Amino acid sequence: MFFFGIDSATWDLIKPWAEQGKLPGFSRLLKQKKALNLQSTIPPLTPMAWTSLYTGVNAGKHNIYDFYKIDKNKKITINLSIANKAPTIFQLLSKKNKKIAVLNLPFTYPPEPVKGIMLSGFLAPNLQSNFIFPNSLQREFKQKFPDYAFTEKARYGMDKPSQKAYFAELCSSVEQKIAAFEWAESKTKWDLFAVNFMEVDHGQHWFYNEPKKVLAVYQRIDKYLSKKLKQGQYDNYLVFSDHGAGPYYKNLNLNTYFLKRGLLKLKNKPLVKIKKLLFDVGLTPSKIAQLALWLNKLPSSKKGRSHAQKIKLFLELADIDWRHSIAYAFGYYGNIYLLKKDKNSIHKVKQALLELKDRGKKVIDMVWEKSEVYHGPYAKNAPDILYKAGNYAYGASAISPFLENKVFSCPHTLKSGEHRPNGIFALYGKAELTKNTKNIDIYQTSATLLDLLGVPVPDYFEGQSLLKNNNSDLFKNIDF
Repeated sequence: MFFFGIDSATWDLIKPWAEQGKLPGFSRLLKQKKALNLQSTIPPLTPMAWTSLYTGVNAGKHNIYDFYKIDKNKKITINLSIANKAPTIFQLLSKKNKKIAVLNLPFTYPPEPVKGIMLSGFLAPNLQSNFIFPNSLQREFKQKFPDYAFTEKARYGMDKPSQKAYFAELCSSVEQKIAAFEWAESKTKWDLFAVNFMEVDHGQHWFYNEPKKVLAVYQRIDKYLSKKLKQGQYDNYLVFSDHGAGPYYKNLNLNTYFLKRGLLKLKNKPLVKIKKLLFDVGLTPSKIAQLALWLNKLPSSKKGRSHAQKIKLFLELADIDWRHSIAYAFGYYGNIYLLKKDKNSIHKVKQALLELKDRGKKVIDMVWEKSEVYHGPYAKNAPDILYKAGNYAYGASAISPFLENKVFSCPHTLKSGEHRPNGIFALYGKAELTKNTKNIDIYQTSATLLDLLGVPVPDYFEGQSLLKNNNSDLFKNIDF
């Protein structure tokens, strides 16, 4: 089986372009009429969605909720694959002696031992890290791909040269990944050959309002897809995206809103009061980030980030008065952690969300308590309240708890695109799906993937395979 991942790919863009003849590979794929809408996780976020695919269970059982997490000392730390608490499909396949190549899939750093190759994807730092299993392949890989990068080094800034450089690197990155995939594919005949491209996700984030550039990224990936489908060397091809994409409207700064509503309090200390005064007059991380982007000097190195974090002029988690606050927001979508969990406090937070308006219009589409979304031993680590704002067109997209002194602000990263709940799923090849199937979720995708490879789906999986069960026909192998 060939697993073809395209992070953030969306039928909203693919299908019209395929119909116009601009994506011949996808056009060939769609003609088999085994393309479904994929329902992502809540929220539709790369770390949670991909880890749910790898494990077949919700985040309450695998423990990955975001790119970052807050530890018991209220310190922000990055999430890596080792934070996952559930067995992965890669472990299950390896135990069944399936030869697998897992290449550039997100949240696979550090790589886990498999019967084959695992080349880490997004969040692997560099070629000096432990980026590949088996470790014995490191030297060969670095000799063949000395300039290999796990994410783009260029930054999208306010100036045209930086934007042009970023787009050029997105395009060259696709070619670089394909070369690495072909190197790994030549090693042996694989039971599962799994690849992924992050470039569509990043292209849509920063060029969503420039569709010609987004199309150009899709076309480079489509060329590879078309090549693989024409070769026909695998029984089945599964094409997948963890979520979709759409326009990004504004940052929603919930902690600023909670300060205004009295749901969040700051410590009554002189330094905190000075920080709050600076915050009120506009000295905020968002303003500094925009200035850095304008100057094309955003700190991107580890040393630069470390230096930036030592600047103590901005309000931070340590400045919150935890005893007298009700709630605070944190994470990519700014979901909410309750400090007081009585019914009255929960009601106040929900009411504040539902009353939130941007230019006179309500922005919150849906509010969930975590028990409605997650279940399992690690649900205790989840945000207490989740929400969807403008179908995820509003987000936080920052680890700073106090990014801006306005409730709504322009995206500090200059992004024009953001995630949406609907990803893509498609099969090409011999396998058939159950009739009248139009939608699939991530957990069903995990089960279907194992089923395609003839591996029993574990009872604890939260989805069932959507493959047509040909074994139910007792006479199918009888030649009359």
